[in-house]
Amino acid sequence: MDRLIWRLEARPLDFEKIVRKDGYLELSGPLGCCSVFVPSGAFDTGMPVRLRVLGSPLSTLTYTLSDAGMFHGVKAWLGPSDVEVGEARFDGRFELHGPDADGLVALFGPAGREAACELGAGVDLRADHTLLDARWIVTDAGYAVDHIQAFLAFRAALSVERWPELQSLGFEREGLGQWTRGPLQVAILGRPPRLVLELAGTFPLLCAGRDALPPAAAFETHNPVVDQLVRVGGNPDTVRPLLADEDFLAALLELVHGHPGSSLTPARIRLVVPGVPDEAPTDLLERIEDFARRLRAGS
Repeated sequence: MDRLIWRLEARPLDFEKIVRKDGYLELSGPLGCCSVFVPSGAFDTGMPVRLRVLGSPLSTLTYTLSDAGMFHGVKAWLGPSDVEVGEARFDGRFELHGPDADGLVALFGPAGREAACELGAGVDLRADHTLLDARWIVTDAGYAVDHIQAFLAFRAALSVERWPELQSLGFEREGLGQWTRGPLQVAILGRPPRLVLELAGTFPLLCAGRDALPPAAAFETHNPVVDQLVRVGGNPDTVRPLLADEDFLAALLELVHGHPGSSLTPARIRLVVPGVPDEAPTDLLERIEDFARRLRAGS
């Protein structure tokens, strides 16, 4: 482990933060975050060891990706046994398996295929809706660092392929799993991943789950349903007329109570959805923008 840390610290532009945990490392840098597992005493003897790297998948697809075996050509001649994306270099080098062939072809676009080819020989990669898990057999800490960097680059490349329709809607990709259009931001965060939509602005209302907002920041609305489900803050003279509108109240409770972790502050509307949809969340974008319009109109 010490040899690996020393090699990682020698590349501060790639690995900005290295945190040693009990039996593994937490790494973060420009390409994102991951957890790295190697056996105790790895790289001290030059014997092969298993390197395992875990990260958020940025996808709900389940699949495996591994080097094509010696009988891959024979199996291809007998008929396709894995998913083929239509690019000879990629299809000849890897075996890609998963129940959603069309989804995998879309996920492994040009950037994803190119990054996959940089993962290195012997990679065994598995993904589901909670985790991206890559494994190699390595003998040298330097090779391990290269594999870790390739893993992060591969994960970042997959985020480039996600939701190209957002570009047609005026969004720009700002970083790993993050897109913006003016005050509106779409991001994929955490592990397991969750979708977060945020709209910046000026709003007259503070609202969050009862566990997320301290009682001192809220007031009683005298609506038993509201007071039981969420906490509300702000100027009571301004907020109470808004809550008297049944349609607005229903939309508020659907946003905050219906999506745990969501909130409304004087500067931001935040909508949190567990998991990551396979398609761009256009309906959620419309919902949060419509809610903001109604909130401004009511105030």
